[in-house]
Amino acid sequence: MAEELRARLGEQILIVTAGLPGVQEIFTRSYGAEGEYQPPNLWHMLPGDQQSPYGIGRDINAGRDMEQRKAIFGQLGEVYISVEGGPGVSQEANRAMARGAFVIPVSRTGGASAGMFDFPPLAFDTPQFISPDMWALLSSTEVSTADTAAAVAIIVEQYAVAASFLVMEAPEGEPAPQ
Repeated sequence: MAEELRARLGEQILIVTAGLPGVQEIFTRSYGAEGEYQPPNLWHMLPGDQQSPYGIGRDINAGRDMEQRKAIFGQLGEVYISVEGGPGVSQEANRAMARGAFVIPVSRTGGASAGMFDFPPLAFDTPQFISPDMWALLSSTEVSTADTAAAVAIIVEQYAVAASFLVMEAPEGEPAPQ
């Protein structure tokens, strides 16, 4: 997923993780995988004076403790990608959706992202700007993880275009995408 986002959107987006081990660490290491490359658009938000163990991206601190950090994190982004997760992920998704952020649940990964822990049910509804077939790739275990990762990157890109955050340029001689 990290490689797909980086390939499709490059440094046109800011990615913020919670700086935790597991999925976020794997994402971070994949996103900054080119040797000494330090992606300027990859940040990790941690409470107090904590630092991420990754050595890739930039650490930023918010809140005195994890509860404050979660509250701030839920107010920060326009798009949230949810992979697996427990009650904390569900809390952040609920806060984000309550203020109108777009949450992309990769439900094939289970946990909160599959609806556990009071994850917001509206997050599973197919957005108008995404084809139902594309949205279904988030939950299907019949497709490769590479196909799901590509779908996530395409969905983020289409959201950015639909919300006018990103202007797509057409190859020379072709009409611009609508």
